[in-house]
Amino acid sequence: AGSVYGTLTQLRAWLLGGASGHSAVPTIASCGTSPSIVGSDFAFRVTQGTTASGCVVTFAQAFNNIPTCVAVNETAPATSTPAYSVTASAITLVTASTNNEIWDVICVARNGG
Repeated sequence: AGSVYGTLTQLRAWLLGGASGHSAVPTIASCGTSPSIVGSDFAFRVTQGTTASGCVVTFAQAFNNIPTCVAVNETAPATSTPAYSVTASAITLVTASTNNEIWDVICVARNGG
């Protein structure tokens, strides 16, 4: 029987890309007037500002590999398919020009972050 602490630590490292970082809040740009973001690189919620046609969320710490991300548009889930693209340093969310849309995003990186 192995150490539970070691096993959980290894699982966390595998699920979250092996990084103890990524706990800071990402930054947002091109997201309308007065947008907001809460969370960390692994899970965050973006509220677009007014007249936004999307947002660029830059991770607080770039990943070593491109993470796998899932983004859900909470404001209009049944009326639009969210479009987004991911790099190792940012995720770009794209929508029609609307006010205060809410996005929920989860990102997981392979081991090595």
